[in-house]
Amino acid sequence: MEKPQYIDWIVEETGIVIKDDIPLKCYKIDYKDDESILDDWALHIRRNYIEDTELKEDADDNAMTVEQYLHDYVIPQKGEELGATVRSADITEILISDLLEFVHQYSVPRYKLKNRSGKNNSQQGTDVIAYKYKNEDKIFIGYQHSKWIAISKSSRFSKLDG
Repeated sequence: MEKPQYIDWIVEETGIVIKDDIPLKCYKIDYKDDESILDDWALHIRRNYIEDTELKEDADDNAMTVEQYLHDYVIPQKGEELGATVRSADITEILISDLLEFVHQYSVPRYKLKNRSGKNNSQQGTDVIAYKYKNEDKIFIGYQHSKWIAISKSSRFSKLDG
């Protein structure tokens, strides 16, 4: 997956500690009002759900526009049952994957959002898996020579009044 432009907005927050003054590594998105970066980010999010070529083919096969196909079959919609919750969880998963891949240089397979049984059905199991080889040849020579991360995340959407 190509590095999205918004990655440059991710900044590490400093001075965050938890109980017993244990430092915690936190990040925030220090975004700018830049339409081209926001458009690139939206395309990046969409590509986590469906590849460009598959999208066009599936929309054509169903005699739909790309936009209608995405709305009806691919992207969770906030007005649908579980849609807002699933979309919030998906975005969280994409952000964590992007942080690991593009900031920390882990390899992050991205198949979970593309292979679900329905657009508002979250797949069960580990949400993000990432790995990094310690050798430059990227040849697996044992767990002691690699780093592995498995994440099960929890997220929720917030409803703003007004």
